[in-house]
Amino acid sequence: MTPTPETLPDDPAVLKAMLLAKTEEVSRMATSLRAYEAMVEALKLRIARLKRQKFGRSSEKIDREIAQLELALEGLEVARAVAEPAPADDEETDPPPESETASDPGQSSQKTAPRRRGKPKVAPDTPRERIVLDPGEQCPAYGGPLRLVGEDVAEILDFIAAKLKVVETARLK
Repeated sequence: MTPTPETLPDDPAVLKAMLLAKTEEVSRMATSLRAYEAMVEALKLRIARLKRQKFGRSSEKIDREIAQLELALEGLEVARAVAEPAPADDEETDPPPESETASDPGQSSQKTAPRRRGKPKVAPDTPRERIVLDPGEQCPAYGGPLRLVGEDVAEILDFIAAKLKVVETARLK
């Protein structure tokens, strides 16, 4: 029930007590709002994980990525809760609504860099190992001589004891 000017008491002490009670209630509601927002984000993350488990690729890479995202999310939530102090008595500013902070309703409130696709860039001075798969000198079906037409080269990043090298596999044609 919103009090009208006619129903408010004239005693300043009573008005101060009412103001303090309202401020405490607003602070409690803001805290519960942050808790609900964190719960919503956690549930969104859980739903995304379950969708990936059911419909996506089954890979250890996805599990590691989800674990890293969960850790990052927890860290951001803690940092946000610490950084956002409770509203002061003299301030009456409200936090911006969710629609203003995120341009897309399906997008989370955190800005992330676009995910790069394809193979990662490797420094040119990275040690390389070349393996050549030779098909032989003669055609297995007809016995005639084979000639080199070209080659397919595949590169695999191999991580060995904190040392990175590129393994090239060339299939002669």
